[in-house]
Amino acid sequence: MEKFRPWLSLSGAANLVKRTLGEDQNSASEELIRAATAITATAEKIEKTVPQILGNKMTSPLANATAARAAIARLVEPTMKRVEVATNYTNTAIKSLREQTSPSAPSDAMGAVQHSEVRAALLNMSRVERHKAVETALASGDETFLSAATSGNPMLTGMSAEEQTAARQKWRVARHPELARRLASLSNGLMQLERIAPMLPKWSASLVEEPDAATLAAAEATAAKAQGVSS
Repeated sequence: MEKFRPWLSLSGAANLVKRTLGEDQNSASEELIRAATAITATAEKIEKTVPQILGNKMTSPLANATAARAAIARLVEPTMKRVEVATNYTNTAIKSLREQTSPSAPSDAMGAVQHSEVRAALLNMSRVERHKAVETALASGDETFLSAATSGNPMLTGMSAEEQTAARQKWRVARHPELARRLASLSNGLMQLERIAPMLPKWSASLVEEPDAATLAAAEATAAKAQGVSS
């Protein structure tokens, strides 16, 4: 069986995530970079350490394999915890950015009534009419209309969830361009980290194979011979 070989992704994790994030620096991007850097450093240490353990001639192949797995666990576990912290932190930042850059929800009873009226009007329109109405609201900056159209249950407006998402994104890019870029940057950086991180334990495990029966028998014979000589 061919071994799992994601070495390029692991060794280049830090650089890849940095490139994906671009020049926008913030606390969430720093967390992603720290996690990616930890992945790269851990992979490099495992790549150096495990062959040394497995090549130890003073102990049996089975003992070497056990020791190698223990060493891998000591290195991988804290790194994966770092990834978890970065993921949770970035997801919180992404959620906050989405809320900041979406059309504002109504702040009083009058606003709620206006939302209901907009949704009722949209529901009675044809698809073409709804599309024109949303595009007009986007062009004019009608936040109340866009909030009503994109924040309610799709069944209340006749719009699909995809249409609501697209309208929110157009609003975000038009009204909050810098935050929209940060949101896209963090989302893409997190996607890269979540793609690479699971490779680390899988690749590490692939470095250690169970000794086959012939290897174990030879090791036992050598150990028995050495014991006979010493006695």
